[in-house]
Amino acid sequence: MRTFLFVFAVLVTSAGGIQSVHGGTVVDRQGKSYLGKIDLSKANQIRVTPEGAVPVTIPLAEAMKMWMPDADSAVATDRTARSSPPSTTQSIQPTNLLPTPWKHTDIGTVLIPGGTSEKNGTFTLRASGWGVWGAVDSCHFAFQSLVGDGEIIARVTTLPAADNPFLAGLMIRQDLSPTAAEASVILHPGAVPHMNCRPINGS
Repeated sequence: MRTFLFVFAVLVTSAGGIQSVHGGTVVDRQGKSYLGKIDLSKANQIRVTPEGAVPVTIPLAEAMKMWMPDADSAVATDRTARSSPPSTTQSIQPTNLLPTPWKHTDIGTVLIPGGTSEKNGTFTLRASGWGVWGAVDSCHFAFQSLVGDGEIIARVTTLPAADNPFLAGLMIRQDLSPTAAEASVILHPGAVPHMNCRPINGS
């Protein structure tokens, strides 16, 4: 049985935000889905503009899941075509910027491929996932294998804040699939820590 130890980051937004607007779907914490053009350019808010309808603004903290195609031309006009997330892909990315035995990869479906680099013991992660909760994860991970007992200590040098509402933390995970069993400690905006747990694969 393999167990992985991770440092991870999800949903990174710079102060300037993501300026591109693409079609896609956002699901809030009540399970309501919003289909339309998604704009992430304003910090802490997701703006969804349905075709021919009034835009809806969703606080970032209320968004459970979000997925978007890579280009507007790929947006489905049939609402049923976006009733579930696209199939996920896995590919461990090149590790030439990380010291052995560290590697990094995207977990689940992400908007933009993430990356990790290291300099003088400081790891810098870039990510665009929706988070680590629910049944399916979407994030970027720097990791190494762990067998048996282990320990990792990390200091987050840039804390999540209102103008840069990323999530970051530590996780022990069964494998690299987006539905793998996991336990994690995550820093949310305002440097508030939360613990997540998925005790069984796919639960």
